[in-house]
Amino acid sequence: MRLAQVSCLVVAVLLAAPAYAAVDGKVAGLNEPTFAALATIKQRNPGSLTQRETQELATAIMADQVVDDPERDLLEEMTQSQFRNITVTPVGDTTRLVKTFPTSGNAKKVLLNVLNPQLDLDAAWTRGAGGWKDISLAFNNGPEQETRVLAFVQGKLAEQWEASNMGNGYKPIRDMIGKLYGYSNAAGADTKTGRTILYRAMGQLDRSTSDAVPDFLYNWTRPEGYL
Repeated sequence: MRLAQVSCLVVAVLLAAPAYAAVDGKVAGLNEPTFAALATIKQRNPGSLTQRETQELATAIMADQVVDDPERDLLEEMTQSQFRNITVTPVGDTTRLVKTFPTSGNAKKVLLNVLNPQLDLDAAWTRGAGGWKDISLAFNNGPEQETRVLAFVQGKLAEQWEASNMGNGYKPIRDMIGKLYGYSNAAGADTKTGRTILYRAMGQLDRSTSDAVPDFLYNWTRPEGYL
């Protein structure tokens, strides 16, 4: 392909890209219900939104159970770290506008949860290999989610450990480890992540019980291979 053709293609792509794709302090085309909710909140509080106010905004955004592109742009603008004015206009009308600011602390967490919803771990746990795949995806979604997933899986493993002893050959915990290991190796699974979760959760369980869990029960699940 010639350089001129490449240049034309790049220009065409840039022109086709929607305005809300960039984090630039501007949100255009926000649907009327969400715009009205934001405008009402800003009439009460012209500054940065509180946690209660972001919960109110989140409710308006999720009223139709869909986060559309302008709403996603709004969420991204309000959860980015650079503090600056954000100008918001509704769909089909550039003369009406609302100015707001990025959020912080718990208020920011509310909006981040709308932007990237937390997985319902209990529900995923009941869905077998598919649910384990979703749990693995959640694990890779940042340090906070990694900690959350490990604590959850450790809790599930702990239930089986409490029912395990030398008399029953540690069958409850062995069966749980085997099942999760199998899920980690299922078609379409992220094998390394699944085994990492299992191995690390078992390690945490072992440490929490003062090393009472025999290492041979779970050492073989180590992603890098048996110790």
